[in-house]
Amino acid sequence: MARDILERVNSIPWRLSEAVRPQLDRLFIGMPAGVHPLLRERVRLLEEGCREVCELKRWPGTSAGLAEAVHDGRLAMTLARLPVSDPALEIIEGDARGAGRRGARGPVRRARLGSP
Repeated sequence: MARDILERVNSIPWRLSEAVRPQLDRLFIGMPAGVHPLLRERVRLLEEGCREVCELKRWPGTSAGLAEAVHDGRLAMTLARLPVSDPALEIIEGDARGAGRRGARGPVRRARLGSP
């Protein structure tokens, strides 16, 4: 019983900071298994860059399932392996530097990304 009371007292500062902290929107980005480490690093940098505006969380799944979740509005965006065919979604392919852009000249090959 004493431990329970101590844990509750010790958690007061954390609970107060959570209560007064501005609530940020939580956005989920789909991450299929086996994503190249350089892409994982880019997502981590995106998370850091968005930290003041929103809370970005990773959501695991298959490419098809993640694309369906984006279509349904459950995910903000996803990384996916091609082919993903959904006419309602916009597909932005990545270039060799890992940055997405419209009209890229083909999918990113693992060899073009460099070694992990």
